[in-house]
Amino acid sequence: MLNKTISTLQTERKKLQEVLQAASYKKELDSARSKIKELQRQFQLEANQTKGQLLLLKQQVGILQKKEKDAVRKDIDIDKKLKTLEELEVDVVELKQKNREL
Repeated sequence: MLNKTISTLQTERKKLQEVLQAASYKKELDSARSKIKELQRQFQLEANQTKGQLLLLKQQVGILQKKEKDAVRKDIDIDKKLKTLEELEVDVVELKQKNREL
């Protein structure tokens, strides 16, 4: 009878140890899940920040490209005006010579 009681108590002790071990595992699992959620939240936050920065950079690139196109147009206009000015200077010189001849 005593042996049976000891055996029963040992079995119960073993079950209690298993329950405690399971509780410990559950606690570790919950902690890991919590850490995963926090990491996912941080990852999402960083992804959103990166998207915002990328959008800002795209806008800045667009602005710079527009400015570059405008500058090229202005350069072309200036070149045309300089060419016209040079032609007019030649005309002025020719007219002055004609005036002198008259």
